[in-house]
Amino acid sequence: AASGVWLSVYGDAAENFDRTTSRVENAVGVSFSYYPFERIAKRSLPKLRKLRRLREVHFERTEIHSLYQLHSLGMLSGLTALRISADVNPVVAHPHFISLTVSLLPHLRSLNGVEVTAEQREEADRQWRRLKRLYLLAAGRMHATLAPLPYQHAMHYSDTPPSSPVKFNA
Repeated sequence: AASGVWLSVYGDAAENFDRTTSRVENAVGVSFSYYPFERIAKRSLPKLRKLRRLREVHFERTEIHSLYQLHSLGMLSGLTALRISADVNPVVAHPHFISLTVSLLPHLRSLNGVEVTAEQREEADRQWRRLKRLYLLAAGRMHATLAPLPYQHAMHYSDTPPSSPVKFNA
């Protein structure tokens, strides 16, 4: 963990965490708990982007369920450590969680307490260079925002087709 000022933000406090300006400006780490990631991405991440010393962020019980949601972390490109607990954050179990996260955060050295290797970074960059544009175009479709979990399954990058077809109703 980075040494310096750490902010622990629980529940609705995520709406107003930046009100203690002097502490926030010097923050090297922020931990969000028990608050939906969709709201964090919309309201809190843009504020975090302005923190020049911020190097580490933790998410616990924040309902991160799709790869699409992870793209908003790209605005925190200076992060060196990220921790997303598997508890109520099912995206952690997705086979492309690590590769996408590593490709989005160029300075990331630690993901969920595990060192990010140069080989992982090369592989992630190679894989997502091809897939990012296609994924972002498809992710903007209505069914992706209305039904992210089935859509996540449909976007699974695999050589074998899924065992059952996924239906989308727009």
